Amino acid sequence: MIDSNQPTLPASTFKIINTLIALETGIASSEEHIIKWPGSTDTVKYGYRADIYHDISMKDAFKLSVGWAYVEMAKKNR
Repeated sequence: MIDSNQPTLPASTFKIINTLIALETGIASSEEHIIKWPGSTDTVKYGYRADIYHDISMKDAFKLSVGWAYVEMAKKNR
């Protein structure tokens, strides 16, 4: 049973809405839009996966569930 008073992470639902917002607002023009690697991130939060810490297309970020990339896009959607 889900408790609405218990906080939870948005997980992959964050990717969906963030992708739609980025495309709608022009932050990204297509799935080939490149999200620039900021140089560092919280590897404890996102797990250390060496293959995801570099500039990455929105398509690959979605497919590989690259959390840092969606955080970077969300910063631009303010």
